[in-house]
Amino acid sequence: MKYLAIAACLLELAMHITSHAASPERVGLEGAWRLTQADRKLSLPATVPGVVQTDLMAAGKISNPFYRDNNKSSQWVKEVPWTYVRSFTVSAGFLKHRQIRLRCEGLDTLATIQVNGKLIAHTDNMFRTWEFDVRPLLHTGDNKIQVVFAPVAPYLEAHVNQAAFPGKPVETHGMGYLRKSPFQPGWDFAPELMTSGIWKKIGLIGWDEARLTDVGVIQDHRSPGRVGLRVEVAADTSAPVKAHVAVLFQGRKVTEADTPLAGGKSISKLTIARPHLWWPVGMGAQNLYDIQVELRDARGAVVDQKTQRFGLRTITWMAKTSKRPLTLAINGRPFFAKGSNWVPEDSLTTRANPARQRRLIDDAINANMNMMRLWGGGYYDGDAFYDEADKRGLLLWSEFKFADASYPAFDPAWMANVKAEAQDNVRRLRNHPSLVVWSGNNEVIGFVADKTDPNHMTHEDYNKLFHGLLADVVRDLSPDAVYTPGSPEAGDDHDWNVWHGSSGFESYRDVHGFMSEFGFQAFPQPRSVEQFTSHADRASVLSPVMEYHQRNWRDGNQLILSTAKRYYRNPKDFDSALWLSQIQQADGVLTGVEHWRRDWPNSTGSLVWQYNDCWPSISWSMMDYYGRPKALWYRIRHAYAPVMLSGQTDGAEGNAQLWVSSDIPKPLRGNVRWALMRMDGTTIEKGMQPVAIPAGTTSVRALSLAKKAAVAKEGAGALLLWSELSVPGQPISTAVLTFAKPKNMTLAAPNIRAKIAQAGQSYRVTLTATRPALFSWLDLAGMDARFSDNFVHLRPGAPVTITLTPAKKTDLAHVQKALQVRSLYDTYVPGAPATLTVTPKPDGTIVATADDADVDGDAALEIGAPNNIGTWADPKTSLLWTVKDVKPGAYAVSMNVACPTDEAGSKFVVDVAGQELPGVVPTTAGWTTYIDLPLGTVNVTSFGTIKITLKPTNMQHTRVMNLRSLTLTPVVSK
Repeated sequence: MKYLAIAACLLELAMHITSHAASPERVGLEGAWRLTQADRKLSLPATVPGVVQTDLMAAGKISNPFYRDNNKSSQWVKEVPWTYVRSFTVSAGFLKHRQIRLRCEGLDTLATIQVNGKLIAHTDNMFRTWEFDVRPLLHTGDNKIQVVFAPVAPYLEAHVNQAAFPGKPVETHGMGYLRKSPFQPGWDFAPELMTSGIWKKIGLIGWDEARLTDVGVIQDHRSPGRVGLRVEVAADTSAPVKAHVAVLFQGRKVTEADTPLAGGKSISKLTIARPHLWWPVGMGAQNLYDIQVELRDARGAVVDQKTQRFGLRTITWMAKTSKRPLTLAINGRPFFAKGSNWVPEDSLTTRANPARQRRLIDDAINANMNMMRLWGGGYYDGDAFYDEADKRGLLLWSEFKFADASYPAFDPAWMANVKAEAQDNVRRLRNHPSLVVWSGNNEVIGFVADKTDPNHMTHEDYNKLFHGLLADVVRDLSPDAVYTPGSPEAGDDHDWNVWHGSSGFESYRDVHGFMSEFGFQAFPQPRSVEQFTSHADRASVLSPVMEYHQRNWRDGNQLILSTAKRYYRNPKDFDSALWLSQIQQADGVLTGVEHWRRDWPNSTGSLVWQYNDCWPSISWSMMDYYGRPKALWYRIRHAYAPVMLSGQTDGAEGNAQLWVSSDIPKPLRGNVRWALMRMDGTTIEKGMQPVAIPAGTTSVRALSLAKKAAVAKEGAGALLLWSELSVPGQPISTAVLTFAKPKNMTLAAPNIRAKIAQAGQSYRVTLTATRPALFSWLDLAGMDARFSDNFVHLRPGAPVTITLTPAKKTDLAHVQKALQVRSLYDTYVPGAPATLTVTPKPDGTIVATADDADVDGDAALEIGAPNNIGTWADPKTSLLWTVKDVKPGAYAVSMNVACPTDEAGSKFVVDVAGQELPGVVPTTAGWTTYIDLPLGTVNVTSFGTIKITLKPTNMQHTRVMNLRSLTLTPVVSK
């Protein structure tokens, strides 16, 4: 018996030893390559994965394209072919495998591959995984691989018009034909930076009996208390194998099954009793199961295996109707989507990395987000990104990589290429519980017409691609997933009336729905700007280099400034302009965010454009390229809090309303305390109101206040309404409401004091103020730090403590010396007027320019020669000029205006010191052709300051006019 037992043990050991002997084997080809360019006689070391630009930078052949305007001087890189080459060793043992494939997980983009001098393939899609049989071409010892990347311009030009498809031209730049990141030729937040290279893993895969290629988990939640699983396994096989499928939860096996493969495929059906559901952050636990799949041969030996995590959950898409907006429900529970839009992590694609992705996802979770929309103009993110989203509970709306262009769905070969791309990526990503929506495209619906032209695809072709091919791929490979053809075709809303239409932030309150795009730009903070500019570049936010890092077509930097003129006093210096832009972005965007949360269920989502940056940019982002949060990130943490207090005022009527929005699944009770306060910190009136908060996603009005008498007595700009909501078990939520625009508020020096106490490697900074301090923020001179909060409002007698953690180890003395504390009050010169004033010229002539105007409404100051008031689409918008030191006398009034024929005819009134001059907008040759329009004569009766207003009385078409200036010329008596 003793010997039998030993023999049995040896047999079991032998079986165990041989069970993995035939597993697939990989020879990695990452690492050191050689990069050459024949025309320029360049030969330099290269790193794979990588792109040409990063290798050229490492070799000192091009300058950092992100610094100043260096990117201009490196555009030649995209115009020439590049060759990657390396040698590699293949062992005799590896060559014994029955199958050997070259596996290329990312080739960017037009690649020609040779192995040992033999042509393998031409590839034309950076989003696909390519595999090629190379076993016949390999030999023991040294082998050679070469990959040549062609420039894309000739390829694009060849596809603009094709004889095979008469009457089917594509866009003049042809990018629709090229399966490459759409943003790389340049976007309104991204530079023109066309990469090429082996941008993902590459290697040889060898196997014998079988290789596991795909595992798909399809869920059935129809039976209460259990979830059915359909596990689809695919493999390359050359011998009979079966799939052993096991499901584990927290390391404990809960179900398993064995299923033979037929034709390289198997379907195993399993049941999980008492399932632990996966929930997004804030709604429940992120429970994750492991699915283990082993391919076993006839002897039971494991020839390949894979373990992948997945979560049990349902997603319900409740389409937009005439009675309700688009609404999503997770595990049957409707929720408000709180989040943002993810753009490519880096224009130099291989700089994207899991560590930075984890930080950005952590920051999204810390900002109380539960959803991120992965924009369709970038590239498909790697597995690590989705793994982290699964762990943290961040829902993902993922778009196939099509954006703002027409696409050649009329070409069968192109469609086959796209189908393979979609299949690759759906297979790779379909088991992630975080991925809840597949969307076909971003805004391609705007490039559809009845007939193909260089800028449009037909409805038939659009439907063939986005309602047909992509929908079929998702349905076939992930039938329990949600697919929508595109955004905003999905019934979501892209609201760009504020940025692109120059509407005021208040206009957000007129919009309702699932808001998947909206936003406003802000500059990065000074430390970030210093990293991509020289000292001379920082003379003005309108300097050439600052403008170069602004990629929006609408004179974006000027638009930031001109919008700020509506709401704030002029910033006193360059740094103040940067900080003030962030305050404006935060306050303006939250006007919408808070409204839409209050508006539930008429509004169901808020995804701010945009979350991150792909290069150092002036953009809509709330996290800049260097990972430094803008004010918006800090403020949106409060607006997206599980329980949030917000409000709205009517300055003219002196009314205020306070609302409580909640995502908590159980009912709550709390108290709202409020105080009406003067700018010197004294309280006029205060009160407290209990509030009952229903369970689930909800919004309730806590109280309404009528304070017309107090506002009339003190002045709208002299009062603040402070309020806070206290709910047991939840952080205090505060809301500070104003009755006037910030520039019209009579803020006084807040006298902020900071007390610092060390807490390990962090420091607790307690702030106090003797007068109200709005948007108070901390900064450390000369060093980076993370702040637990920032851009907070300080109320006299109410300390606020912020924890800061320096990026590098330091000490209390250095922190005390480096700490800077500022507020909105510090962004302008004390005593600066709320509006600009105009001073007459020495001869008495008064020229009131567009730059001098106080715009009340939606028209925008636009860059020109000189600047002008344009985008004037609302007749309720008026202009005001304040003119000082005006001498008495008669003045001839004229305007310098432009308006094309199809927009002319709007009527207006100019009021000069109480004297009205009516006018009609004339016809000019175009929007940039200006003429002087005489209006008449007015009389100023006394020396001093006068007001001039211009108000439309009707708008004939879609725009009022473009206006450069209004001139008052003294009338000389004869």
